[in-house]
Amino acid sequence: MKTTAKYLQDVLDRKNFARLMDTFGGSRVWVPKNGNLGHRNKNYYQSRNNEIRNMKKNGKAINILAEKYGLSRKRIYTILHAAKKVRN
Repeated sequence: MKTTAKYLQDVLDRKNFARLMDTFGGSRVWVPKNGNLGHRNKNYYQSRNNEIRNMKKNGKAINILAEKYGLSRKRIYTILHAAKKVRN
């Protein structure tokens, strides 16, 4: 089984792999998946969560929402429940 470092060596050329190690060696680095560049952007989350709430109000199933947004069912329920807490 390949390690993350081995995967990175396969993807990057030798020079860029060395630069990556020099810059981030020993640190945890988060790399977004395609289409998830809004990570940690408050406006992105607010917009996404509003879309989820609106789609649920319009009858979309939890499973469909989870699949569409790449989230777990539990996370969808948390988003929906958080909206109710704010209103009360």
